[in-house]
Amino acid sequence: MRIGIIGAGRIGGNAGRLFQEAGHEVFLGSHDTVADAAAFADVVMLSVPWTAVDEVLERTRPLGDKVVIDTTNPYGPGGVQDLGGRSAGRFNADRMPGARVVRAFNTLTSGFQADAAGRSGADRVVLFLSGDDADAKALVGGLIEEIGRRAGREPSMARSTAPRTRRRSSRRSVPAARSRRRRATTS
Repeated sequence: MRIGIIGAGRIGGNAGRLFQEAGHEVFLGSHDTVADAAAFADVVMLSVPWTAVDEVLERTRPLGDKVVIDTTNPYGPGGVQDLGGRSAGRFNADRMPGARVVRAFNTLTSGFQADAAGRSGADRVVLFLSGDDADAKALVGGLIEEIGRRAGREPSMARSTAPRTRRRSSRRSVPAARSRRRRATTS
């Protein structure tokens, strides 16, 4: 498969290397070659900072019915951007008419994704994805599996969650899980 990656930074560059190792043809597009990357590809990975999305979409339109893996998150100057109650996935999908947008590679840090490469079995990392096109989700899920991750699926773009600015539950759950493990191993 031909995969054009727009934004060859940490997320896009790492994914590109893994896709290439899995046997895919990869075009890493940078500022001057984003239109070439999109034209080359069966699947386009949009992996640029949120503040660059508008410019990139202007330079790559129309994307037609291509599958687009959207890795972006709506962080910009001042923090999380107001998207009028829509998820980032829905917001971006609305800006790419006809494209089959799947959100993926956007829930884990780039460092963690790179460090987790090569894990197998129960230790494989889950990359969640969401989208409204079942065939596109299956294709992206297959790509995720090919690079050694597990694909976790959200039901639809509308139900994908927006980024959270507070993480109270994660602070509570990690120590609680450690405490449970300690009790289990000392019993």
